[in-house]
Amino acid sequence: MSLEIIDSQVTQFLARDTPEILAIKGEWGVGKTYTWDQILLRASQEGSISKRKYSYVSLFGMSSLEGFKYSIFESSIECSVIGKRITLDTLKENTKALSSSLGKRSLKFFQNAPVLKGFGGSMNSLAFLSLSDTLICIDDLERMGDGLKLGDILGLAHYLKEKRNCKVVFLLNESEIGSEYKTYREKVVDIELKFDPTVEESTNIAFTGTGQIYDELRSSSRKLKIKNIRVLKKIELIVNNSTPYLIGFEPEVTSELIHTATVLSWCFYSSSESVPAFDYVITRGYGYLGIGEDTRDEEHKRWDSLLSDYDFSFHSDFDSVIADSVSTGYVNEQRFSKAARELNKRVLADKSEKSVRHIWNLYHHSFEGNQAEIVDSIKSNVESNSKHISPSEISGRRKLLKSLNLCEIAAEIIKLYLEKRKDDLSEFKANSDLFWHSPPDSDFHEALNNAYQLLDSAESVEEILRRIAKNNSWNPEDEMVLAKTAPSEYLNLFMSIQGDELPNIIRRCLEFGKFVNASELQIAISDNVRSALKEISDQNILNKIRVKKFVNFDSE
Repeated sequence: MSLEIIDSQVTQFLARDTPEILAIKGEWGVGKTYTWDQILLRASQEGSISKRKYSYVSLFGMSSLEGFKYSIFESSIECSVIGKRITLDTLKENTKALSSSLGKRSLKFFQNAPVLKGFGGSMNSLAFLSLSDTLICIDDLERMGDGLKLGDILGLAHYLKEKRNCKVVFLLNESEIGSEYKTYREKVVDIELKFDPTVEESTNIAFTGTGQIYDELRSSSRKLKIKNIRVLKKIELIVNNSTPYLIGFEPEVTSELIHTATVLSWCFYSSSESVPAFDYVITRGYGYLGIGEDTRDEEHKRWDSLLSDYDFSFHSDFDSVIADSVSTGYVNEQRFSKAARELNKRVLADKSEKSVRHIWNLYHHSFEGNQAEIVDSIKSNVESNSKHISPSEISGRRKLLKSLNLCEIAAEIIKLYLEKRKDDLSEFKANSDLFWHSPPDSDFHEALNNAYQLLDSAESVEEILRRIAKNNSWNPEDEMVLAKTAPSEYLNLFMSIQGDELPNIIRRCLEFGKFVNASELQIAISDNVRSALKEISDQNILNKIRVKKFVNFDSE
């Protein structure tokens, strides 16, 4: 039955003053209670509920008929306040109404009674008998405790309808309640609605937000045909708790979060055998890809087919941290952020590669007059993806622009690129041979050298040492600077630097003197560093022990 029909029938039921019993049946988690609450709230706001009072009771775990009776009384509120926060004043008002209904002689007694429930079964029964003209919703009929019988519950509902002019609604899962319900249904239930929304309706119920994230939540959930509202809300919670850590990242990272969180939450919270088991999904090997031995049974093959159709594999660190979030209920900020950063880098690199292919496809695969489109593609790619464009690739683009007599644009491209990659110039200089598949454009080579000179003039000895220790690479200019650095300056630097960089810096400096056929500059670096370490070693016994890790002067 469509939600439109459900909505129409429930709305009419609420508006009629006739005492009736309505049953809304549907599978666990499909949104019966949520939809009932939404329709009820709207009717309350529109003033279209025929009864003055409303009471909601869940039978989950309830084992006493007397307790059930009192819960109806205790939970009753004015229909005008449905959806608003209910306080202990509600119970006081109900108690006051009960006192009035039993007469003035009882008024003083009931006003002094703090909680009626404490007076036992007789008071509970009196409280129940005071109910009239009330709309009552009884939820979780199939989950009541052992002390309650279905016949008693349905009989009580029939009494409230016939003798107390009440309207009663049952929300139930017929598949779990057994055949007893069918026995009483014809005698007790006036209207029965089957709540079986479509996948599209279910996602619209669960995801009420707007924007790209909610569009993707609905789309990914529909691919898996998820109808369980509780599962859908769990997916929404994981995504909403994670997205604050993705600010500034590429939108593809958020899309990957939604894609993965959807399928893993579905597997974790669903109990159906048709849904892949969570533990299987996060531990399966490569057999389903045809790699290695395939030990899967037929059920696992069905699961793998379903996951394949959804395009999910579970092989990345990002998948793993999302799985942890699903199973624990919270996001490990440090692990999640680290995995997200790595994924973001891969996304940017992939975008850059696609942009490069697009630029050269425009050139190679057409005789159209698309020069303007080629130039615009080069500009936009450098503007947005310089971090993932190598100098050799830039050199090739510059040559193309110069061949088109666009020298000014070519110069602008180089200037923009070097500004975007200014933090990487030291790495370029130290590893320049790695970047060239062909000799660089002469103008670009000159621009690079000018940038290197500015870098050298600004880079201190300490910065050079830190860079070499980090990258384990250097250039001839670095060797010249370090060879001219006096032992006293090395001493001051070693005494001022703290942390795990210090041992790496010292070892890198000493290695210059260990190279086969070491140059004079390299030997000078090693000798000056050894002189500095000897002076540090002579300062005190503690430093002597520390220096011994690098050079044992006692054995020389």
